[in-house]
Amino acid sequence: MRKLKLISLICSAAVTMSLLPAAGAAADDKLSVKADYETYVLTLYGTAGEAYEGEIVNIQIVKPLGEGINEIPEINSDNYEDLVPLQSYTVVEEDGSYHYSFRLSESAKKENPYWVKITVDSPDAKHPALHEYTSFSYTSKTEVDRKLSEFEETVNPQTFEDNCDLLDIKIPSVYNYFDETQKNSVAFMISEKIKASGKKLSTTDLQIYVTDSVFMVSVQKANSSAQLKTFLSDTQSMDYFGLDFENKYYVNLNANQNEVSERIFSHREQAVSKEDIGNLFREHLLLINVCHASNKNAVPGLIEEFKDVISASNYSNYNGLSSQTQRDSVNVAVVSASADKSENIEAFNAMLEKSIHDAKNSGGSTGGGGGSNGGSTSSGRNQIIIPTPESTPSSPDNLNDSPFKDLENYEWAKESINTLYSKNIINGKETGKFSPESLLTREEFVKIICCAFNFGESTGTGYFDDVDNTAWYVGYVNAAYEQGIISGIGDRKFGVSAPITREDVLVIMARSIKKMGYSVEVSKEVEFSDTADISDYALDAVLEMSGAGVINGYPDGRFIPENNITRAEAAVAVANLLKIYTGGSA
Repeated sequence: MRKLKLISLICSAAVTMSLLPAAGAAADDKLSVKADYETYVLTLYGTAGEAYEGEIVNIQIVKPLGEGINEIPEINSDNYEDLVPLQSYTVVEEDGSYHYSFRLSESAKKENPYWVKITVDSPDAKHPALHEYTSFSYTSKTEVDRKLSEFEETVNPQTFEDNCDLLDIKIPSVYNYFDETQKNSVAFMISEKIKASGKKLSTTDLQIYVTDSVFMVSVQKANSSAQLKTFLSDTQSMDYFGLDFENKYYVNLNANQNEVSERIFSHREQAVSKEDIGNLFREHLLLINVCHASNKNAVPGLIEEFKDVISASNYSNYNGLSSQTQRDSVNVAVVSASADKSENIEAFNAMLEKSIHDAKNSGGSTGGGGGSNGGSTSSGRNQIIIPTPESTPSSPDNLNDSPFKDLENYEWAKESINTLYSKNIINGKETGKFSPESLLTREEFVKIICCAFNFGESTGTGYFDDVDNTAWYVGYVNAAYEQGIISGIGDRKFGVSAPITREDVLVIMARSIKKMGYSVEVSKEVEFSDTADISDYALDAVLEMSGAGVINGYPDGRFIPENNITRAEAAVAVANLLKIYTGGSA
C-alpha cells in the first residue's frame, strides 16, 4: 500500500488574498486557488455543473516540475512519491461548485508553480468524467515573514513591486502612471503607516497600507489638475474615493468638467482621507453647478441632490420655507451669489443660511416686482382711466388692511395687491386667499391688463387654436389680441396655462402704454449683465419699462428674462405702472 503525504485539512479557513494562475494557465480555467497568508491556508475553487451534484472530486497537488515546464507528466507508481505531496477528495455541491482547503509544507517555495489536477466522476452516460488542471504559486511562511520584516525596516521603491507580487499584494493600477517622485512618496507613506501602527506587520495590513498610500499619493502628489483628472478617472480610483462621474450634474457640465479637478487640485491640502476626497468632489460639483446656474429653478434640484454636503440645518430650513416666494428669494440669492460665496462649502453654507434668514424675515421679495415704491412719478401727463364698475369693492381705509388672509409674509406687496383689488383689477384665487406665491399664467396676466387699461372683453373668436371659447379668459384674450397687445407664442398658439415670463410681462405692459397713446418716459438708463439673453422682440420693452421704474433687475445685475413671475410680483409691477402713468395715484 502506497504511503501518502497527506496534509491537514482545514475546511473553514478564511480566504483574503486572491492568487492568480501562473503563466501558461488558461484564462478560462474552471479552477482557481486563493491563498490566505495570515493562516497559510490555500483554498481550491472549481465548477463542475449541477449535473455533477454529489459526485466525487479527486484532487492531486503536483510539486513544481522545473522552470519553464508547464505540462503535467503522467503520474504513476514510479513517480508518485516525487510528484504528489497531497492527494484528497471533496464532493460537488448542489449548485455544481466545489471547494477544498489545504496547507502546503513550510518548504514550499514560489520559484516554480505548483499544479492542481482534479478528476470529477461521471454521473451518467450523458456526462463524462471531467479532468481539469491549473497552476498556482505559493510563498512559504518563512519567505512571507522575511519579506514582511523587510517592509517593517524600509519600503524600497526599487524592489517594491516585486515584493508585493511575492506576497500577493495588489497594487492599484494607477501606480503604473506614477513618476519616480510619486513612487518614492508611496514608499515613504507606507513606511510611515507601518511605523505608526506599532504592531507586527501582516499581509492584510500591508494590503491596506499599499492601497491607501497609492490612491492618496495620486491626489496629494499629482503634478497638475490634468494629471489629477487622469488619476481620478481610473476605475479603481473612482470606486475607492466614491466618485460618481455618471452623475448628471457632472455630465451636464460638459466643457466645464475640468473645473472639478481644478478645484480639487487647489484644495487637496484639506484631504487627509479618502472620505475627504469624496467630499471635495461633491462639494465642488455643487459649487460649480451654482456658478453656472442661470435660472433660479435649478436651485431646488441642487439642494436636494447635494444635501449630503449642505449643512443639515440649511437643508431643513430651506425645505421648511412657508411659501414659493420665500424659496424663490433664496433661489435667486443662490444663483446671484458672488464668486467668493461659491469658493468653498463653508462660504456657500453661510450665504445660504443668510438668504434663508432674510427670506423668512422680509417676506421673500426677489426684486422681481420692483418694490412697493419703485419708479418715479411724472406730473403733467394724461392719466390712464381706471375702471370703476359698480361691482368694484370699496377701498379699505388702510391699504395694509387686506381682505386676504395669506399676505402675512408679503408686506412688500400688500398695498399693491389691496389697491388693485379695490379697483377690481385683480381677484383672489378663492375666498380670503390671494395665493401670492403662485406663478401667474399668461391668461391671468392678460385679464389683469385688460381690467387695468379698460380694454374690456371681446366676443371675437378663432384667434388662437388653444383657447377654449367657453373659458372664463376667452373675452380678455380676444380683446388683448384685437388691441395688438398680444400675439401669442406662434403657430396660432396663445400658450394657455403657461406661466408668463418676466420679459413677456414687460412687452405686454409697454404695448398697453403705447396703445393708450403714451410714450414711455425712461427716468434712468438701464443695462443688465445678461442683456444678450433677452429676446429681440422684448429688448426695447424690458429696457424701457425697467428704466421707467416699473420693475427691477436682480441684485447681481441680471434681468433673467425667462424667469416666471408670481402673483405678488405682478401686482407690484402693475401697481407701479399705473402709479407712474396716473401722476402718482393708482
